[in-house]
Amino acid sequence: RLQSYSNLEFMNPLITSLVNPEPGQRPTMEQGVAQFQKLVSNVPSWRLRSRLIPREEGFLLGGATAKPLH
Repeated sequence: RLQSYSNLEFMNPLITSLVNPEPGQRPTMEQGVAQFQKLVSNVPSWRLRSRLIPREEGFLLGGATAKPLH
């Protein structure tokens, strides 16, 4: 589930549009891909490559401060 991870909030607009209860209001495949590309273009590449962080890990254990020391 998307809500289980703390570093996927940027995907919320896309997910919301894809699961619209009204099928006619959902984006086409082309529109969905375009929306995804627009969303990820606004996210730093390091964030896109980072692991999924479960919300229960918290900020200090799995957030931006948890980086290797080497």
